[in-house]
Amino acid sequence: MHTRDSHLRFPLHITISTLFIGLIIVFSIVLTWQNYHKTSDIMLSGAARVYKQATREMFLDFRGTYHSVAETIKLMALSPLINADTLEQRVKSVAMLATALRGERSLSAIQLGYPNGDFFIVRPLTSANLRQTFSAPDTAQYVADHVSSGSDGERRLIRLFFDEQLHEISSETPVSTAYDPRSRPWYQNAGAQVRAIKPYLFYFIGKVGTTVTLKTPTSGVVIAADITLEQLSQTIRRHQITPDSEVVLMEADGSALAYREPGQLITRTDDDDFRIAHLSELGSAVLTSLSQELKIEAQPLEFSFDGRRWTGSIKRMSGDSGLDLYMLMISPLDELLSDAIATRWLSVITTLIIVLITIPIVWYAASRISGPMRRLAVEADRISHFDFATSNESRSYIKEVDTLSGAMAMMKNTISRFLTLINSLAGEKDFDSLLECITQETMQISQADGVLTYLIDEDETNLEPCMLHQREAGDCSIDTLPRLSITDNNELANSLHNKEPSLLHLDTRHTGAFKPLLAQLETNTLTLVALPLHNRQNQAIGSLCLLYRDNGNSLDRGEHTQQIAFIKALSGFAAVTLESRQLLMMQEALLNAFI
Repeated sequence: MHTRDSHLRFPLHITISTLFIGLIIVFSIVLTWQNYHKTSDIMLSGAARVYKQATREMFLDFRGTYHSVAETIKLMALSPLINADTLEQRVKSVAMLATALRGERSLSAIQLGYPNGDFFIVRPLTSANLRQTFSAPDTAQYVADHVSSGSDGERRLIRLFFDEQLHEISSETPVSTAYDPRSRPWYQNAGAQVRAIKPYLFYFIGKVGTTVTLKTPTSGVVIAADITLEQLSQTIRRHQITPDSEVVLMEADGSALAYREPGQLITRTDDDDFRIAHLSELGSAVLTSLSQELKIEAQPLEFSFDGRRWTGSIKRMSGDSGLDLYMLMISPLDELLSDAIATRWLSVITTLIIVLITIPIVWYAASRISGPMRRLAVEADRISHFDFATSNESRSYIKEVDTLSGAMAMMKNTISRFLTLINSLAGEKDFDSLLECITQETMQISQADGVLTYLIDEDETNLEPCMLHQREAGDCSIDTLPRLSITDNNELANSLHNKEPSLLHLDTRHTGAFKPLLAQLETNTLTLVALPLHNRQNQAIGSLCLLYRDNGNSLDRGEHTQQIAFIKALSGFAAVTLESRQLLMMQEALLNAFI
């Protein structure tokens, strides 16, 4: 006995549902992954563009301020102030200096140093801190400091205050001072061309800035303007890409010049003094960690900190100011890609919703598809147990399944009728009744309009008509049908020697032996399918003829072809049965003759 293998087998509807749901999940994962990565690329590209834009805007802000101040001190280098050698002469130029200070907010002071050590500076009082530092009167808007040497060689500082209309409000008593502009970097580094010196901390105003200097045509006279970098910190705040992003303008040694929190740019030293804060002293944990091994040069940055991935870059800001400045910009990836991550989770949630909606739909569709298959499997099992009592037709919208259902129904009907016919023929002892039974069953199975049976007579010389049965009229008379000699050249006799059915077309122009059939079946055209009957020795004993009126029913259709194939098998069995009955009849006749 053959046993079935132990491989797992699953119902068709579960297989189809799993396949489709799996494909939906796979496609959704692929689309989500692709969408996330494409969106991430767009986000990162956008961040890179923002970084580039921020660097460019910072550069343009600084260059715009620098150029404006540079042009201002170039004009002042041609003013009478350059040649003024007394306080009274220099005070006359306060209006000109105040106008320049009003025109550029980044200017915190304009100053001149003379070859004899004299010094003159004008500052705007733009904050309460400055007013408190200089103990300025309430209406004072500008303060001017003048340093010169007296006849005794002692250096003295005189401080004067001016209101909005540049009227002198008051002046303080001269005090001794050791300040000498000739010892200051801005004086010593001045040249024939405008240039900026290394940024430093402006003591009086407590801000970080740089000084733009120019040596005037008058020998030994240097004019300079102090520029604060506070405006650059405002620019940085405008380009805060994400809440935790960090943007810093710094020097090559890591000194921070502009930051989103300007108050962090100044730090107190051990000797209770102040200086510019280093990158690691801005109060940002990520900047402190990054500065430990950071090489300040133009480069991209990728690193991890506090369990987060960070990305950014360092870009060099070069120009004609002579300063070597760098722009550091970093952002956490999870904040940069927050929209992409949100889109990814939205895609995941959408996928889950689609899957949840799809499961019952796919399950229902799979059940509809597999339902007829399950019923066909049950039907096949019943057929295998020769149970033909119930009829369960399984129609389907799927062509192949519907075809299989039709073939299964035909097979069931064929086997059932074949078994019924076998039992009927086996139990029938009367030859005429047996012949009638074969004729009727053949007509029902073939769906022919009539069936005609010819058998070879005892002399084996002629074909005799034995039975004619019509669908509408039942048994019909065969008196008008002729006997056919098997030696004559007629179509039916010739078909006895063929193994396959012979197809004959008859019409009113037909003058052969079968012309009476046209009148018998009341038709002008007739198709005759002749199936030869052979006994056990493969000898012809007759012919079974299927008669079809030409009323649109084509014999070339698959259904008729299957029916004729079955009738061929039936005709073999019928021939053997007829031969057996003929032998029994001959034995009975012989026995009666002996008696």
